[in-house]
Amino acid sequence: MLQKIWLRLAPKSPQPNVSLISLRSLSILWPKTAAKLRSHARNFYLDNVRHFKRPGWAGPARIRFALKKEAKNLYPDNLKIHFPAWPLSQMDELRALILREFPDHAQAIERQAERYLAGEYQILEAQPRNLKHSAIELAGKFQAEPAILPWHYDWIHPYRWDPRQTYLNCPFNEFDGIDVKLPWELSRFHHLTTLAQAACLTGAGRFVKEIVLQLEDWRRNNPPGYGVNWACTMDVAIRAANVLFAVGLLENELERHPDECKRLRAILPAFVFNHALHIAKNLEASGNHRLADLAGLALLAEFYPHFYASDEWGDSAFMEMKRQMAVQIYPDGMDFESSTSYHRLVTEFFLFCFLIWRNKGRLIPDGFVKKLQQMIKAIGVYTKTNNEAVQFGDNDSGRFLVMAPERAILDHSYLTCVGALALQKPTLQNSPESPRPVKRGEDKGEGSPYQTPHPALSPLAQGEGFRPEALWLLGPDSWQAWKSMILKAKEKNSASQERFQYQELPDGGIYAARNRVSGHFLAVSLSANGQAGNGGHAHNDRLGFHLMLYGEDIFVDPGTGVYLRDRALRDEFRSTAGHNTLILGGEEQNRMDAGPFCLRLDVKHPKKISSRLDKTSGAFAFAGEHDGYARLKPPVAHRRSFHAELGSPKFSLEITDEIVPAPHPIPPPQGRPRHLALPPSPKLVTSLWDSKRPRPPEWGCGAGGRAVQQAVPCGRHGAGWGAVWNFILAPGVSVSRCSGGSVEIETPGNKKYALETLMPMETAGGKYSPQFGVIVPTQRIKCRMEISVPSTHKFVFKEL
Repeated sequence: MLQKIWLRLAPKSPQPNVSLISLRSLSILWPKTAAKLRSHARNFYLDNVRHFKRPGWAGPARIRFALKKEAKNLYPDNLKIHFPAWPLSQMDELRALILREFPDHAQAIERQAERYLAGEYQILEAQPRNLKHSAIELAGKFQAEPAILPWHYDWIHPYRWDPRQTYLNCPFNEFDGIDVKLPWELSRFHHLTTLAQAACLTGAGRFVKEIVLQLEDWRRNNPPGYGVNWACTMDVAIRAANVLFAVGLLENELERHPDECKRLRAILPAFVFNHALHIAKNLEASGNHRLADLAGLALLAEFYPHFYASDEWGDSAFMEMKRQMAVQIYPDGMDFESSTSYHRLVTEFFLFCFLIWRNKGRLIPDGFVKKLQQMIKAIGVYTKTNNEAVQFGDNDSGRFLVMAPERAILDHSYLTCVGALALQKPTLQNSPESPRPVKRGEDKGEGSPYQTPHPALSPLAQGEGFRPEALWLLGPDSWQAWKSMILKAKEKNSASQERFQYQELPDGGIYAARNRVSGHFLAVSLSANGQAGNGGHAHNDRLGFHLMLYGEDIFVDPGTGVYLRDRALRDEFRSTAGHNTLILGGEEQNRMDAGPFCLRLDVKHPKKISSRLDKTSGAFAFAGEHDGYARLKPPVAHRRSFHAELGSPKFSLEITDEIVPAPHPIPPPQGRPRHLALPPSPKLVTSLWDSKRPRPPEWGCGAGGRAVQQAVPCGRHGAGWGAVWNFILAPGVSVSRCSGGSVEIETPGNKKYALETLMPMETAGGKYSPQFGVIVPTQRIKCRMEISVPSTHKFVFKEL
């Protein structure tokens, strides 16, 4: 009983809630018990003091004291991970199913695992790098103790965080040009899951040995509380979840490797206890970081329920996750970060925890389940006809658990498959039947279905829309369950088979129309500032758009680039100039002078005006407006309308921009919004262009290329403004002719289009980032003109 009381206090407060006076009074009646309790209270207090000054590993005696009574006799050699996802007795059936139905998936796992053995990792870079060789070179450069992998290094620049410093004294947000995401991403241990999958599929002991060696090396170089890998609780939680999931998959395989099994089970008790205690003491603010903390704590409690505090950790995570579902998820199902990629990450947190809780028999409220269904449906709205997501908002390539190394970064379709199976809702899958791909040069008319499934899936999986991640999360029974669900969906002939579709996420600010037969897709962004106005992962992309035709990207959102690695580049990618929208007076829609993870709340009232889709002809119309320029003098609003012919033999799109006087000038927000994505830095970081630095000419130009630094007031209805329009072309799309107000482009699929307007246009270099840390050169079309207010401007994009 005393152990239960003490451990209930452990995760809550850094100071013991034990009165020494009451202990002295107890010593009169129970002298031995009181002495023992005083000793444990003293040790607990010292441990929590050391947590901030000199943290260290919990020793065997303390771990034994924290274990439940039935687990003490099994410690340390026989404490096993409880794998709650599906019965591991079905592992042989799972292996046979994957090798038979998904041979490409199995080969991709084995190839990637072999690369990890050789030291080749591709972490937030364009090309793979041998990190085992880099670890030796960096250790020599910094005269440090060598390790298997560079746990404490930014190996690109390079830089080393001192592993002797506590996590409170490890700066990571104060450097310009140093990227802390590199050691964090490496220490998340996503690669352990791939190694464990390879061991399960091949039975090769070398993969198990690599897992044990890396965990022992990481443990030796990263004692609890020391080093940069403890500085962000989110990464602590994701690391713990990946380690437990990977080792949990190996429970049957470990019986054939007794030495590795013994070494792993000697590591895990202290690893789990220290990670769970660190998460419980260092929960982060509301946002995706807090969800990661809670998801990691939930998996620690369910996968390793051997501690007295495990039940409380699990209950606390469950209750707080339910609350955060109501706080962070809009009624339409979108995450409040204003980012499609962060929506994927948050959906993983909620969905994977839901699977574990359901299997453990927890009573999950209907409201939670319905919101989760809406989250899965939202993925289908912003997913293009090639099964990849539109990049609205930040994309840092963040994941919770990675079970298909061949999966493209922007492919979120596995979540619709897993979600449909978990929630038994086949309509959650945006495209339950994916038609065959069309080869280059083949006719793509009305009779030819077009959609490009993922190349790594087998033909049967392509036809049914199944994703192999479901097998690792739900077990081999999910394969038959999926096929029966698809048969039922075909019998009902659901509305998702319609040729023309218009879907919207009004709270998330995404509006999308598509032609499922021809592969056309048009999405418009009109979101509010994410994170309850903080704008941490939102971009200045209001009324920007993404256009795909015949399965080829034409105009794209540029992505994210990097975060702290290059703050100027960070601002360039999230600026108004980096998106397919209008810039007025060289000003941002939301000012970016509050730091790399914050936007001023200048766009207060983005709104949809109208939308219409003719499901017979495919004619689509949308109109929206934002007030990001209402702070200017005179205040104006930007209104944009789209008219697309999705069903015409020759596609056409007409974009009309109206600059009108704002009905009510909006004063600038007072104070600095609170940071949510990362802990605030004491050093204020300015944006790319602040008030004391000249703006680049492309932000606003008058006639003859004269730079317009500010608006020229000429009366409320006659002011002159420097206006700039940008159209970011997808990589591979080239400009074949640019003359006056007409630009012709050609795609890799030999399709030709023209963009026309009454104003002169020009071409310039551009950047596109398909994933974090990877930047691809591309082209953009620009139009610069000094305009009056009010005024109307039209662009016509058509297929030649």
